Amino acid sequence: ARDQDRHIAAQVCPIRKNGRVHRRTAAGHRGRGACDPQQRNLRFRKAQLRSLLTGLKELNEKFESALAQDLGYNAFNTFAFSQAISVNDIENILQNIDQWAKPRPADTSLLIGPAFSYVLPEPFGVALVLSAWNYPVYTSVPPVAAAIAAGNCVILKPSELAPKTSNVLNELFSKYLDNSCY
Repeated sequence: ARDQDRHIAAQVCPIRKNGRVHRRTAAGHRGRGACDPQQRNLRFRKAQLRSLLTGLKELNEKFESALAQDLGYNAFNTFAFSQAISVNDIENILQNIDQWAKPRPADTSLLIGPAFSYVLPEPFGVALVLSAWNYPVYTSVPPVAAAIAAGNCVILKPSELAPKTSNVLNELFSKYLDNSCY
């Protein structure tokens, strides 16, 4: 059992390769993970967020229909409590993502000596988003957008109490986002 533990720990720990740090997951996942250079690329994240925004706008009628069938929402409720808030959140993320991704200076102790310290934002890896039944779009799309902006892969679990809306969310994410990451 100890050899197996060491083997798993060796796969999780960073590995230096050609002067760069690469990471493998313990599960042996060969797909794109949060440590994939493409996922960390700010341009890629912005493109995914713009695509998500486009999908929200293009699937507006489907969301209206699904929310009406699942929750009895009218067009105003769909716009006010799902579409407008979600679109506004994604646009806010797109406006601020450059600032959030920048390294921030930090104080350096005199014991270390003359040096420059900074905090570099890093993705966690994989984010799980659980959607609520009463606001299925608002409790799924903005948290997914925030996780994408942070450079994470995302797993979304929509509510089973809003099946039509879950189907439209599935269409949104499968059609407009890179399926290997989200």
